[in-house]
Amino acid sequence: NDPDRPSFAEGHVAFYYNKYFKKPFQLKSFSCGEFKDFMELMKDTMDCNEETKLLQAKLAEDTEAAHFVKLTEEDRRERQRRSDAGDETAALSFPRPAPGPRQPQSAPPPRGSAPQSGNRPVSGGQGYQPQKRPYSGTSSYPPPKQPRSYGSGSYYSRR
Repeated sequence: NDPDRPSFAEGHVAFYYNKYFKKPFQLKSFSCGEFKDFMELMKDTMDCNEETKLLQAKLAEDTEAAHFVKLTEEDRRERQRRSDAGDETAALSFPRPAPGPRQPQSAPPPRGSAPQSGNRPVSGGQGYQPQKRPYSGTSSYPPPKQPRSYGSGSYYSRR
């Protein structure tokens, strides 16, 4: 809502995408080779101004969500019609993101993590998780020594 900055250039899309979605903007995530292919996916909602080279929203700020659902359904029907006609380029294909790194099963769980369920070994007996004994209130150690009294006798007294 800054009158000095009504929009931003296509070069700044990666910054704002990362800021709001907390992940990097990559054209290949949308099966696009160039930015103009990405803009073709967004043709109903945004456009790039030829004079200023800034992105512009085609719809008002208070557009209802139902309108976006209608636009999505219209595009889905169009893609389905083209696909039924034999156009193989009509199908959307978004690559799956690569899974995150896995920890080896033999590694101990990080400190402060939730305890394993039950007292059984982890994953079918492959590892052993030591358990602390519950506090019973009684101790197997002898009671502490009584404090010495230094009042009446001498420490070196002979008996």
